[in-house]
Amino acid sequence: SDVDEGKEKCDMNDGVDGFVVDRYHCKIGFRSIEIRNRELLINGRPVLLFGVNRHDHSETGGKSVTREEIHRDLTLMKQYNFNAVRTAHYPNDPYLYDLADEIGLYVVDEANIECHGHYDMICREDSFSLPMLDRAQRMVVRDQNHPCVIGWSLGNEAGYGANHAMMYNWIKTYDSSRFVQYEGSNRPVWGQLPHIYDRLDSYTDVICPMYPSIDE
Repeated sequence: SDVDEGKEKCDMNDGVDGFVVDRYHCKIGFRSIEIRNRELLINGRPVLLFGVNRHDHSETGGKSVTREEIHRDLTLMKQYNFNAVRTAHYPNDPYLYDLADEIGLYVVDEANIECHGHYDMICREDSFSLPMLDRAQRMVVRDQNHPCVIGWSLGNEAGYGANHAMMYNWIKTYDSSRFVQYEGSNRPVWGQLPHIYDRLDSYTDVICPMYPSIDE
């Protein structure tokens, strides 16, 4: 897999006058991600994603999921020839990204933003702009060193407004190496009506409609 090529261990120390006050250990990898001529290229080679959404769910623990259950989920995906997972609809336990790096599974990392009950409101409210941006920033900063992460998602079914544009622009400025996607950017201005694929104000690098019709 392209995900696990060139993985190296990295130790990062935070020291003052030679005294280590904090140390962080992680695995890193090097690869390129590009969208060219309507194709997703990983390390210059076209890749077709066969992905699945994954929710944190345990048949015995509810939303309290063990590492063993995460391992079972991801190995089952590989067993059935999936090559990608979307962390629907929130960033996952850090162990998932370590495991995805190890077994070669692409990840679309999704910000913890969804607001069915106020679909068209929160994305336009100034009072929610910083909380939405904060969730995107914390996700990107935490997971940026994982080579398995090939794209960032702005959330799920949370309308589409100026707050999403702000999130998109911050992410692309901070990390231009990955694509950003958001399904709602191809919806009409208001509501969850059929997708509009020629919107000029669409802040997404990937057209990713949910529940498209047969004609679509």
